[in-house]
Amino acid sequence: MDAFELFTASGAKTGIWACGRCRCVHRKKDHADGCCQCIDCKIESRAQHRLRCEPCGKANAEKQNAEQKEKERVAMEKAEIVDGEFGLFYGDKYLREVEDVDGELYPNDIAPEFCFAAKPIRFRKWHVYTLLDSKDEEYGLEDPGEITFEGLEDLRTAFVTFNLVNEGRAMCFTIDYTKKVRTGGPQ
Repeated sequence: MDAFELFTASGAKTGIWACGRCRCVHRKKDHADGCCQCIDCKIESRAQHRLRCEPCGKANAEKQNAEQKEKERVAMEKAEIVDGEFGLFYGDKYLREVEDVDGELYPNDIAPEFCFAAKPIRFRKWHVYTLLDSKDEEYGLEDPGEITFEGLEDLRTAFVTFNLVNEGRAMCFTIDYTKKVRTGGPQ
């Protein structure tokens, strides 16, 4: 709203804009003009630093929720039935066993017939070079050779051992929308 351009101390234009209401800085004038307006209804009295006013925010959240539920419904219909080797998801909660679904239900709730299966996210090998490269970036080093570390060979050996011991191990699980597990709910 009421955007204005910022200037340098010498009076030169910067091409950077600020909202006249909340003084939030933007790269483009149209962003600064729309800063304190709801992107949906264009009402000016929305909460600062939010894209939508409260009614539009709720409507948008409900719309996204409905779209997500429809995507999940379609995916559930198409999903292959499996035994749940890696567990399952009841909503967004990971459960190791099908029997655990009953413990997640509220009184008078009925277990769903199916839940999405879980799939493992496998361990990715760690490398000493990845660690050193991240330190180079963190310290702003142009040339990795600027600093030499003592014990690098011992560290490499430790990484190799660590990778061998953890190879193939599942670190965590995510929802597999292509597979479903029968929970024993209504059929």
